[in-house]
Amino acid sequence: MRKSNNYITPSGLLAHILIIYFILAGCSQSPRASFTNDTIMNLEYPELVNYFQTCQGTVVLVSKGDMNGKLRFSFTCSNDTSYLQFKDILGRRSLYVQLFSNEINIWDMLKNRRFHPTEIHERLTLLKYWEPSDITQILWGKIPTTKSPATSQSSGFDHDSTMISFQTVNTAYGRLVNNARINLGGSNSSVVITISKREYELFNEKLVRDIPTNIPWN
Repeated sequence: MRKSNNYITPSGLLAHILIIYFILAGCSQSPRASFTNDTIMNLEYPELVNYFQTCQGTVVLVSKGDMNGKLRFSFTCSNDTSYLQFKDILGRRSLYVQLFSNEINIWDMLKNRRFHPTEIHERLTLLKYWEPSDITQILWGKIPTTKSPATSQSSGFDHDSTMISFQTVNTAYGRLVNNARINLGGSNSSVVITISKREYELFNEKLVRDIPTNIPWN
């Protein structure tokens, strides 16, 4: 009877070593936590941003009082940076806004003019009361850290002052802002923004564009 050769060639040994290496490497990795719709994550703003990194959505802005009107804009966020595209009632792109940590750029696309930094706060009411980083946090779904209440409430308005209030709802990611309101003193004027849609881990690249440097100031 012919005797079988029970030995491994050098090339076979190398193959076995590689297989074992990749198995161990796969087991040693720390996979990203998996969450289902039944999982409740109470993430603070830094944790939310670090976990998802990007988000996108749509907002309805309603102003009442001295100036009545309704605007809609789409937004997309990447970490602490936000890009906003406003449209008028005819569906035309009207304002394009870039919000960085400490910088705002606004392009009036209908008039093809840029807003000068000294007039930005006068042209957009939101920016009179919120810093760029505050608006980005609201878009992400969190009450701005500079406006957070001393204690959290379980429902309804989480923070209410004489000027600004926030409304939150329970979600799989904890309580998220879906409504922010600015009451403009005793003039019965107000500005309300409602996040009608928010999607995490998505990024609308169409909203990211450079504002041409040759566009004149308004």
